[in-house]
Amino acid sequence: MSDEFDCDIVANNDADFVIANNVKSGYVPILLRGAKTLVSNMNFDVDTCCQKNDMFRVKLKKTQENLRGTSSDSEKFAIIQSFIEDAMPWCQAKDEYERTACIFDGEPFSYMVDHKYCMCAERASMAQYLCQQSGIKSYMVNSIVEISSGEKGEHAYVVFEKDNQMYVYDPANPMKDRAPRIMDTNMDKTIFGDFMAAVNENSDVYDRKKKNCVGFNCRGDDGKKFVYRSYCGTMETLVSPSRLKAARAAKVMQNQNNASKNDKVNE
Repeated sequence: MSDEFDCDIVANNDADFVIANNVKSGYVPILLRGAKTLVSNMNFDVDTCCQKNDMFRVKLKKTQENLRGTSSDSEKFAIIQSFIEDAMPWCQAKDEYERTACIFDGEPFSYMVDHKYCMCAERASMAQYLCQQSGIKSYMVNSIVEISSGEKGEHAYVVFEKDNQMYVYDPANPMKDRAPRIMDTNMDKTIFGDFMAAVNENSDVYDRKKKNCVGFNCRGDDGKKFVYRSYCGTMETLVSPSRLKAARAAKVMQNQNNASKNDKVNE
């Protein structure tokens, strides 16, 4: 556990892809790409926030009660999304400058909630915090995202595990009926581990052109396509789930061949 941050950074290419895990109980760290990839002075104390904002306290307590009352992951995500939509309204474009000032001046979370300054980073952080409290194994992620509608930019979201498969939960982009947007990453738990390793392989490479480009695609039920990737290297060097699966299959085959050769030698 890092002494500087209230979570573990499990993958970081020091450029465009950061993956964090294990949010401390009661704190919501904000994951943003920057000089150190995390804004360390924005670890929001949920308890303090609740003491200062009665409405937020009541909504969060009710949300936590509802989460404890269901074993269905789909219902849990619906409950989390409903809380985020009601308690963490989207920051308007005219207020983005003030929001940025709040982040780097270390304003408390309650101030941002009160002034409707929340964006994807705050929503993803709170979603990951509630996922963890609900027993859903999840990661808070920040990367570049391209959407089929033409939008592109830095974005924070959640990757979670269910039945050994990894999915994206994007609390900043709900469906039209406010239902949570859940999408398949085409990675199982093992391949996601390989993906994080591929991200970390870049951490000591200081020339961005020599870093591997890492990323994966998701398509929502509404047909909207999301591309989550870094801008390191080139598209030709993209480390994707399909390449990782092929590399792992080749490694398994090589190990089997080596074992077969050893068996013949020992006969």
